[in-house]
Amino acid sequence: MLIILFCSFIFAFLCFKLAKKILNLKPTKQIQGKFAIFTLFLLNLMLFGLVFIGIRGSVGTFPLREDEHHISNNVLINHLATNPLIALSWARNHYRHRDNFAPVNMEEFTRLEQELFPIFRTNSQSHIKQNPNVIVVLNESFGLNLLRLDDEKNFNLLMSFREHFEAGLKKSKNQSDFTFTNFLSAKNGTGAAFSSLFFLSPSAQISLSKMKNKKLPLTPFAVYEKAGYEIVYITSGYRSWQNFGDYLLTLGVHKTYDCNLLKELYPQSLEASNVYGVNDEFAYKFALKLLEEATKPLFIVILTTTNHPPLSLPLDFTPPKYELEAKSAYFRESQMPKIQLIASAFSYSSDAFGKFISSLKENKFSQNTIVAMSGDHHSREMKAYANPALNHATPLYLYVPNAYTKDFKALEFEFNPQTLGSHKDIFPTLYALSLNEYEFLTLGGENLFDSKVKNRFAINDSVLIDENGIYSGGTKTGFFYTNDEGEKVFFEDLKDKIEFESKMGEFFEKYQRLERMQLNFRLFQMKEN
Repeated sequence: MLIILFCSFIFAFLCFKLAKKILNLKPTKQIQGKFAIFTLFLLNLMLFGLVFIGIRGSVGTFPLREDEHHISNNVLINHLATNPLIALSWARNHYRHRDNFAPVNMEEFTRLEQELFPIFRTNSQSHIKQNPNVIVVLNESFGLNLLRLDDEKNFNLLMSFREHFEAGLKKSKNQSDFTFTNFLSAKNGTGAAFSSLFFLSPSAQISLSKMKNKKLPLTPFAVYEKAGYEIVYITSGYRSWQNFGDYLLTLGVHKTYDCNLLKELYPQSLEASNVYGVNDEFAYKFALKLLEEATKPLFIVILTTTNHPPLSLPLDFTPPKYELEAKSAYFRESQMPKIQLIASAFSYSSDAFGKFISSLKENKFSQNTIVAMSGDHHSREMKAYANPALNHATPLYLYVPNAYTKDFKALEFEFNPQTLGSHKDIFPTLYALSLNEYEFLTLGGENLFDSKVKNRFAINDSVLIDENGIYSGGTKTGFFYTNDEGEKVFFEDLKDKIEFESKMGEFFEKYQRLERMQLNFRLFQMKEN
């Protein structure tokens, strides 16, 4: 605060002195010849430069953008960080956003629900004796298209997360780690994936649109708030990105924290901070701090940023040695140092999360905390595979204490690491693990442990998968791959491709229409409880 005030004073003083100097120049005596004219021009140019730097907000590569204008934990300072013209421009863009928000035709809406699946549901159960803390991590670019190259000896991408991730790849007695790799992200961008998962919105821009001040019913935040949870959002980036910080408060989130607070709490985070924020480990450290101090159940959402260009790693992080030559053909980049940095950032992201899970398991609250982590989308640094499913896959990892799995058999729950799923299934699963009575909204999502569920499917904006095959939007054919044993597989990079006629392209199109209609129904025609 004092530094900002001091810089503001110096800037104002320089502007005053320059303006006074220019105004006091006397044309008849002081402005004579080319040199005097040049002096006048130079003084005006300096004044213009200072004003321009103030408007731009930075002398570096990146100007002050809407996504980074929250520069302090003090709300008043954040509002003063922008000049009126830029603030007006941002507001104008929000309210002119082109997304089509309008009331729905109820007959069509009801018909689509009947043709596809019911989206409004209630559930009642009694096996949850104590509501656990629930943490959901959306990990930047944690895509299976890069993770499939993982090799502990020669290309270690998992690092300290390995023991937890691999423990969840197989069924075992009294296990608490569960890993699903036949899994798709909902969308192909961070903002879109976040909006789909936490707002159940197909619009990535809802938090920036004219609807940004309207509370949206039946979000996961609303479900957990109704159950008595303290709702918290933490990002290693800026809370102003996509206007999420303010929009989440509108949706009922109680507290939002970003890199500005993390920089104050952990000064060492400044060493490798960049335009997107600080390293992920500090968001995890703060989450552990909140868990330690909690007096009521917490629902914590964490959005990470480190695995996003420009890639900045902490000075004390030592990446493993990679055999780059053997893997370089999979990357879009051809320069080895850049491939090294891409792999290192992914390894760091995995390692930071792995250390977080290890620390959590060692704490007293580990037996009353559930954690879910998935990637927001695939790694864009990779070349496309022939298999479109693999291009949009991101794993889901769950940590579920034994206190919340001991009744699985009685509930007809079971774990199958081959279960097909996507982001739409995350919250139906978490609700079933953490709550007894709840109303919720699901776009075809199901509890991944429920053995009674039939006809599971996974869906992304670009691809749809069910037990029969893989489908691209709008096509009239499906396909699958076969391995050496002749088995049908969906998430491997294989050559043996078998096509068949299908009507799932129609399902794809209807799903996207229903996705849009339910959002508009919730915005305009649904009453809040």
